[in-house]
Amino acid sequence: MAVQTNRFGTITKSSKFNTSKVIGEALKTAAAGRRVLVVQFLKGGIHQGEGHMVNLAQNLDWIRSDSARQLNSGELDESETKSLLNLWQHVQELMRSVEYQLVVLEDLVELVNLRIVEQLEVDRLLTKLPASVEVIIPGMLLENNLELQAS
Repeated sequence: MAVQTNRFGTITKSSKFNTSKVIGEALKTAAAGRRVLVVQFLKGGIHQGEGHMVNLAQNLDWIRSDSARQLNSGELDESETKSLLNLWQHVQELMRSVEYQLVVLEDLVELVNLRIVEQLEVDRLLTKLPASVEVIIPGMLLENNLELQAS
C-alpha cells in the first residue's frame, strides 16, 4: 500500500517498493527543476557522510552514512550508531532549510524501529516542515505509526 499526501508519503514494501523506482522519481523531479535530496541511512561503504554529499545531477543531491561498510540493521556498533545520528541531525537541518522541495529518506523507518531515531522526533519534523517540502519515506511500517501520520 502506498500513502501519498501533498506533504509526505510512505511507500511500504507491500506496495512493491523498489529503490530504483524511488530514485527514478527523484531524478524526474530534479529534471523538472525541483531540488531533491536522497538520503540512504544504512547504505555505506563509500565514506560519504554529512560532509561529503554528492551532487548527482543539477538538482539532485545524494548522501549516505560515512560508514566503511553497508550497514545491517541488527549489527551496528557504537561508532556506526553515532554516525547515523550525526547524519540524521544533518538531514534535519537540510530539510528545515527549505533548500529541497523533495526529500527521500530511505532506511528511516529502520532507524525508528531500531530506536536509533525517536518516532516523536520524526513526527515533529514532518509536521513542522513548510508546505513546499515533500517527503518520501520508503520501508516497512510495522512497528510505528508513520503511515497513520501520512493519512
